[in-house]
Amino acid sequence: MANTVWACATLGVKSPNLFSQVEKHAERLVTESTPQAIANTVWAFAKLGVESPNLFSQVEKHAERLVKEGNPLDMANNVWACATLGVKSPNLFSQVEKHAERLVKEGNPQNIANTVWACATLGVKSPNLFSQVEKHAERLVKEGKPQEIANTVWACATLGVKSPNLFSQVEKHAERLVKEGNPQAIANNVWACATLGVKSPNLFSQVEKHAERLVKEGNPQNIANTVWAFAKLGVQSPNLFSQVEKHAKRLVKEGNPQSIANTVWACATLGVKSPNLFSQVEKHAERLVKEGDSQNIANTAWACATLGVKSPNLFSQVEKHAERFVTESIPQEIANTVWAFAKLGVESPNLFLQVEKHAEWLVKKGTPHEIANTVWACATLGVKSPNLFSQVEKHAELLVKEGNPQNIAKTVWAFEKLGLDSPSILMHVEKHVV
Repeated sequence: MANTVWACATLGVKSPNLFSQVEKHAERLVTESTPQAIANTVWAFAKLGVESPNLFSQVEKHAERLVKEGNPLDMANNVWACATLGVKSPNLFSQVEKHAERLVKEGNPQNIANTVWACATLGVKSPNLFSQVEKHAERLVKEGKPQEIANTVWACATLGVKSPNLFSQVEKHAERLVKEGNPQAIANNVWACATLGVKSPNLFSQVEKHAERLVKEGNPQNIANTVWAFAKLGVQSPNLFSQVEKHAKRLVKEGNPQSIANTVWACATLGVKSPNLFSQVEKHAERLVKEGDSQNIANTAWACATLGVKSPNLFSQVEKHAERFVTESIPQEIANTVWAFAKLGVESPNLFLQVEKHAEWLVKKGTPHEIANTVWACATLGVKSPNLFSQVEKHAELLVKEGNPQNIAKTVWAFEKLGLDSPSILMHVEKHVV
């Protein structure tokens, strides 16, 4: 039975009746089968995207035997199948963690990469497993393919696992990894470095060297993740951003709002002017705002303002969708967006009306920096927002106590600019600052 469903999955043949019968007889099949047969079966279900509650329930029930008797490939296929179908299987992953030393010692880089990928995908922290990966990092990176290594470091970064030996080996083998890796593998490697704050000069230098191929062959998400990593670590990359500018039309047309937002955010963070890219963003503004979430919209508007790019269509769309935007946003996103409008001198009655409407929540939940930027934007554009400023006055003690001098100065300036009294703020400034 395992061989039959494996063959179907390998050839991409959907066979609903066959898989339905396997699901029906799952208890007997799992009880009587070898770990390899079971692993091949669940792999087939996952490969074809076929859900199978009874089958995976039986795998979970027999997890101790399957992991104890199975080889690293069997274990990897079992957990990979769970992660691919979104099946949480605590007993199975607990057994893998228990046998991690053998799994990593005997497994090849693909087995291990698939196993840690599964843990990260399901959010399963597995300290023993990742400790063994760190211990055997030299062999794994030396023998592994670029995709396998990329999946491994991606898993570390996703779970926040610092792995100095692993990333040191990636840096050592950077030339091969970039030269032989596809854009997704390269993107995952640099994304992982940036997420964990790992500076990897050789790796990033190789990406810069191969930027033309990377951007030409990569999809918008690959490229967005790559430039985000450079910006996050503050690494300039003229060739990479030049290629992004060259391919801007395709990247924006095919990209989703998140990939586009991350790309323009990276440009702005590194101070890279990219006129063709921002022109394409302006052209597709209606879709970007309509389909994008609040973070995408805020980051895009922030990037425009940071680089001084006027984008009337984009800001007009934000104004049009202001109610949804403010309702779905966190205070930081709102602060960055109104800051962008004010920075470029763009009036936005509906946006600021929504800010006023939600002022109590914004001030209560926002940081002093976010609140300062919000009232600064109001004052810069001459927007009187009585509820907002009243809430700021109400929470003055906390804002002054937790805010830095710049936050406080901005807030005081905003009150003065609009001719508003702020006795509570001034009292606490005198108490905590002077």
